[in-house]
Amino acid sequence: MKINIMLFALILGLFAVGPVQAAFFKGLGDIPAGFQEVVAYDLSDDGNVMIGIGEGPYADEAFRWTPQGGFEGLGFLPGGDTSVAQGMSVDGSTIVGFGTTDAG
Repeated sequence: MKINIMLFALILGLFAVGPVQAAFFKGLGDIPAGFQEVVAYDLSDDGNVMIGIGEGPYADEAFRWTPQGGFEGLGFLPGGDTSVAQGMSVDGSTIVGFGTTDAG
């Protein structure tokens, strides 16, 4: 799981626009309890915010990762059991996605 996240960060770094820098790996820490796997969907321009989904046995939850806070679950809509963070602003201050509710 950690390998997938680091590989994603490396691939994004290879396709980044701007001055070319040497590729590097950065450990992101352990995934939170309850998540079996995390999938990253977006990375801020400076690499300090990553968003995606943490997949668990009973629910899938949107997450945000920062160097200061590590992995943080973003919660669910009322009555929901799935949330997904799909995109964000270039600085990571605004996150967009979707979630489910009892109504669908």
